[in-house]
Amino acid sequence: MVRARPVPPTRADVLDASSRIAGLVRPLTVIDSPGLKQSAVLALETLQPTGSFKVRGALTALMPLAAGTQVITSSMGNHGLAVAHAASVLELQATIVVPENVDPVKFAALGASEAKVVKYGVTYETAERHALKLAEKDGRFISPYNDRLVVAGQGTMAVELLKRIEGNLTIIVPVGGGGLLAGVSLWGTQRAGVRVIGVCADNAPAMRDALRSEEEQRRVEARKAKAKAKAKAKGTKVKAKSKTTLADSLTGGIEENSITVDLAKRYTDSVVTVSEREIERAMRYLALSHGVIVEGAGSVAVAALLAGKVDVGNTRPVALVTGRNVSPQVMARILRSKGR
Repeated sequence: MVRARPVPPTRADVLDASSRIAGLVRPLTVIDSPGLKQSAVLALETLQPTGSFKVRGALTALMPLAAGTQVITSSMGNHGLAVAHAASVLELQATIVVPENVDPVKFAALGASEAKVVKYGVTYETAERHALKLAEKDGRFISPYNDRLVVAGQGTMAVELLKRIEGNLTIIVPVGGGGLLAGVSLWGTQRAGVRVIGVCADNAPAMRDALRSEEEQRRVEARKAKAKAKAKAKGTKVKAKSKTTLADSLTGGIEENSITVDLAKRYTDSVVTVSEREIERAMRYLALSHGVIVEGAGSVAVAALLAGKVDVGNTRPVALVTGRNVSPQVMARILRSKGR
């Protein structure tokens, strides 16, 4: 089903969200990262109550709801954990729908929460459709990204960041559905000299694709068709590219009429992508250089800097490091890896 398009947030909404959630979230942690270029800094959200920035948007979205409201959402994990936490704090009931391929660590954490957890479907999109049906019967659906208050809540990171760091900045933001990108760019770019760049995983490029012009998209499709025809002429079997990624929190499409796309078009400088190898390198860098454990999705901004994919010009780079919820087994494998 196609939901009605939400009203986009304003900068006043972001500022209001910042005052509302103060005291319920941990203030943004900012540290220098000498191993990165041009006096780069890391803005860490890994110490939030649920291990990721998502708690900002969830608290902002749930605060106006009446007591007894049944909150329903779909999630790959982090948004669900945030909604479960916010519902508990605000004494609301929550149902979290996750797909079968949800990360085991995040699923276990959801199971330990007070929320009802439903595993449904093999993809995020299937889980989301089921959550929307449940909400039609009894409840309020809270999108992980396509929601005015969720976006405003995520933008509170930029409110804190601009208070902490002066001068010209390039803020580098992990991107899935674009809630964080939309909120941070909405607030951040009101200050002269601030640019915002989004980073997707190569295997989860929904926002990059959404921001392409029709002409660019036609050129991409033409190149793919040409490569496929060339391979077929040589008798080479054309295999579909795997879409699995360490940045599992960034997977899934962007729903039709999402407010995040228009906000990104208006306020974001560009969107780049990083490979799985580059994500692994960033996770190792953060662990070995800073003692910070970060999941794949949370590390893509650092990955883009390490890979030289962001031209920061004469600005100071700020990489948003957005989540820590990774399994010990995955982290151990990456740390053992000799790839750099």
